[in-house]
Amino acid sequence: MRGPVIAGTVGAIIMAFLTVAVLSDRTAAQSPFGDPNAEPSPFNPQMGALMSMLIQPRHTKLGLAGNAENWPLAGYMLKELRQGFAVVAKAVPRPSYRRRSLAGRACRYPIWSMQPYPSR
Repeated sequence: MRGPVIAGTVGAIIMAFLTVAVLSDRTAAQSPFGDPNAEPSPFNPQMGALMSMLIQPRHTKLGLAGNAENWPLAGYMLKELRQGFAVVAKAVPRPSYRRRSLAGRACRYPIWSMQPYPSR
């Protein structure tokens, strides 16, 4: 009784292994990470990643330099912080409706909408 159960279990395991091997589109020679000669995709961080990498450390150092009253270091960190903001501004494009100046955005609304309501 025990022999047929073991034989059936071994047969089921072998069939499952063969089914996975046949249905798998990946062969043993392929890398699980894809083509090793492929061109890497460009690094395109989002705004949150840029703020964490560039702005937060500089902002912290600027605050610590100000608390220690180390004004040369604070001036340097302020310059670095401004450069970090410039990098973020170049890397993260603004929507087209925000590219206009404030005056350009204000002029597209009719004047009557900017007048106060008459008092009763």
